Amino acid sequence: MAAQRPFFDLGSLASGPFARMLTLYEESFLFFSIDVLSLEVRFGSEVAEKVKSIVQSGDEPSQFADSIADTAIHAEDAFVHIRFLRDIRLERFIQEARESTKLVSEAGIIDNTSYEHISKNLPIWYASLADRGINKGDEMFYRIRSGSLRTLYHGVDGTIYVDKEDKGRLGPLAVLGGYFVEKSKFRKGLLQSLFRDSASSP
Repeated sequence: MAAQRPFFDLGSLASGPFARMLTLYEESFLFFSIDVLSLEVRFGSEVAEKVKSIVQSGDEPSQFADSIADTAIHAEDAFVHIRFLRDIRLERFIQEARESTKLVSEAGIIDNTSYEHISKNLPIWYASLADRGINKGDEMFYRIRSGSLRTLYHGVDGTIYVDKEDKGRLGPLAVLGGYFVEKSKFRKGLLQSLFRDSASSP
């Protein structure tokens, strides 16, 4: 994660088991699985304190998962780090991003017009990867701060292929919603990591 510090100010992020979630996304083929990417999401102190309060309420994890997910989706201070663990065609990446954003729209977190805007512009935003695709070892970062989203794509070859900033709440809601809406491929793993880390915390 050496690319974090030169490119981002992470000083406002909290530390500890309630401020960080991570998961490994795998795809299954017959009798074996292939690692696709690792995902880490970190949060500022406001979200961390709220999550801590929810977890320590005494309820069973199944009862407060939705509350934690909703808190994460609406975070105004967050950092996302993705490391790709295999090569992926850009068309596949864009399709997965569209499907993820559609889930966010269907959950009522963003409206359909916003979904259509994102879906239409994904090939434009990632045009610099059109001839290359996603390579094993590439990293992508999202930095969310007070109604803004910065997206940075750092290739394993050291090249910055994407570095864009968007103002407003649409970007943060679409990104975090994609990881924490109920049908997301990442939600279960992220929440399980939180429960596991918080259970082992003194």
